[in-house]
Amino acid sequence: MNQPAAKESAKSKEAHYEKLFQLLKRERKKSQAMQDIAAALSHSLDLDALLSLVVDRISDVLYAERSTIYVLDEDKQELWSKIAQGSDVHEIRLKLGDGIAGWVARSGQILSIADAYTDPRFD
Repeated sequence: MNQPAAKESAKSKEAHYEKLFQLLKRERKKSQAMQDIAAALSHSLDLDALLSLVVDRISDVLYAERSTIYVLDEDKQELWSKIAQGSDVHEIRLKLGDGIAGWVARSGQILSIADAYTDPRFD
């Protein structure tokens, strides 16, 4: 193998190892989040505190700016926020089908949106 090809091969391997390292790091972060949640579940009966921990840890793992847990009120056909991150957030109510969360609740489909602010369903 000639010199330039060997250097390129070494760079390729290095990039591959770095990618694997970052993947491993992310998986460890997910695992730690699940361990934290499991430990809290076994030590607390405070639902709001548990859900707050879940939102915090999941937001961290998903690199989300903020997260909300909604509860479906089937009689009113609306979602209301049980736990929402952010000091300026109060209760949020959405009609089923409105916004991203309402769309997901109505359709039952999973969404992964890189930038929610650019999605036309965002409100």
